[in-house]
Amino acid sequence: MNESTIYLQEQQRRIIDVALEVGFNNPISFSRSFKEVYGISPSHYQKQLLPLQNFDKPDLSLSHIVVEEGEPLISEGVVLAIQQKTMDQPRVFNGIVGYYPFKYGKMLGERTGVDPVEKIWQDFFHACANHPFLRAETLIGVSYPGEAPAGHSSYFVGAESVTGRYEKDLSHLTSWTLPARDYVVCSFETTKAQMIVGMGKAMRYTRFWLKNTV
Repeated sequence: MNESTIYLQEQQRRIIDVALEVGFNNPISFSRSFKEVYGISPSHYQKQLLPLQNFDKPDLSLSHIVVEEGEPLISEGVVLAIQQKTMDQPRVFNGIVGYYPFKYGKMLGERTGVDPVEKIWQDFFHACANHPFLRAETLIGVSYPGEAPAGHSSYFVGAESVTGRYEKDLSHLTSWTLPARDYVVCSFETTKAQMIVGMGKAMRYTRFWLKNTV
């Protein structure tokens, strides 16, 4: 089904042509299947081009191999590594907060549907990426309870502030401080095309690693 979203991004293509391209006999069954997976119709997606989540192919090595700290784990084009790091000084980020439906235990690559978190990132880049007092190369995304409505989680997206003396110019943004403390960091290396897959694997492997080592 993920392949069909690529074809639908070509907005001049007809739904019936996309359905046949991905192996359906008619557009009705294709539309029904698409809506079951993503929660919206293919015509709606083609008009709005909303960010979508997709299932990743499970990698069994990520659920039974506990690597030593700093030792790389190679997983189908993605290289993962776990390290413990100490941050001596707090770091301040400024950005925006949005909300997304929260399903316990479901991480990136483990669910399908419209991706509200990606929408929050898009809103941030639209509103803040060119702000002169933010370091766009140092970004953060944080999920936390906050003031989210029932069944949802708060999600902060922001960039690190260049210096505290510009606080008045950032007053319209939400501030988030990453405290000085010890952290467990799962880093990954992959191609640009595999970036979302790599991020999902890093999230899931960190969860597995912590359960088996802490």
